[in-house]
Amino acid sequence: MKRIFAFLFAIASLWIPHLCFAGISDYPTVAVVPVVNQVTTRSIPETELDIARDTLNTDLFQSGYFNMVERARVDALISEFEFDMSGLVDTSTAAKFGKMLGAQYVVIGSVTGLSIDPKNRGKMVANISARMVEVETARIALAGRGKGVGSSTSEALEAASDDAIEGNRGMLMMLRGGK
Repeated sequence: MKRIFAFLFAIASLWIPHLCFAGISDYPTVAVVPVVNQVTTRSIPETELDIARDTLNTDLFQSGYFNMVERARVDALISEFEFDMSGLVDTSTAAKFGKMLGAQYVVIGSVTGLSIDPKNRGKMVANISARMVEVETARIALAGRGKGVGSSTSEALEAASDDAIEGNRGMLMMLRGGK
């Protein structure tokens, strides 16, 4: 009887780690490229666009649905091949870029609006559009739009990015079967 329990314990101890971590490699790999400013009337510093990108990356990772390509690896490839940021907004270019990274999907983020809140002059309002492009086909697999309000441009961009992933019109809502 002791031998049976010892045998079962030995088998269980070999399989438990595999069961606990079985799904990690099953999630699709996603790369988030730098967010671009499509607002022609207002310049946005790259450091503030990086906040939006980091928020998109973090929210997608924390959703538990995706493996993420590390930002430094994405940036290194951009530098190495001298990709033009505006070119990465195009779905076919983003798909080619994603293949080079070994990603299955690439997220393209664009600031589509940035203004002073007309209701509260001390606040900024930002709008962000985010699209997840399938690398193999260049089709848009998921899309989200977000709006954010903050006391600074960076706070508004962060809130808008968060909303584009987790909000009512966000990617995760679409993934879960919402509109």
